[in-house]
Amino acid sequence: MHKFTQFSLVDFLTNILPPDFKPRKDILDPKSVQVLYNIWKNPNNKIGNKVYKKPESLSQGDLDSLISYGLMQRAGNGLQITGKGSNIIKTMILGDDRSSYDEGGNISYITASNNVKRTKTNKLKNKNKKIDNLWWKNLNGE
Repeated sequence: MHKFTQFSLVDFLTNILPPDFKPRKDILDPKSVQVLYNIWKNPNNKIGNKVYKKPESLSQGDLDSLISYGLMQRAGNGLQITGKGSNIIKTMILGDDRSSYDEGGNISYITASNNVKRTKTNKLKNKNKKIDNLWWKNLNGE
């Protein structure tokens, strides 16, 4: 009798993956994104162009997660916002549907990115509608 050992999908994947495989860091931690936005939003933190001082209330764990997700990097005594961090802040600003007079908390990155994506889709639909109308007018000789 020949016995086989149990072989799971995880075992199979670990055998076919290269030894230097690292999981992707594309998935963002909502807390890290909010910390980045709060650092950027506070005018007292600004030192120079995209360089901010480390707030007193920022814990070492939050700082490590900002750096590990690639949102900020160390720059001398301060922290510099990376290109990825700048894009996230732009998305949060452009995706905020609230009025500038509204009081309240910060918008979440997920809500902001959904608002921005929806706006792009609506613009594309309107653009296609204009092209369709032009095609019909050209066909009819109007």
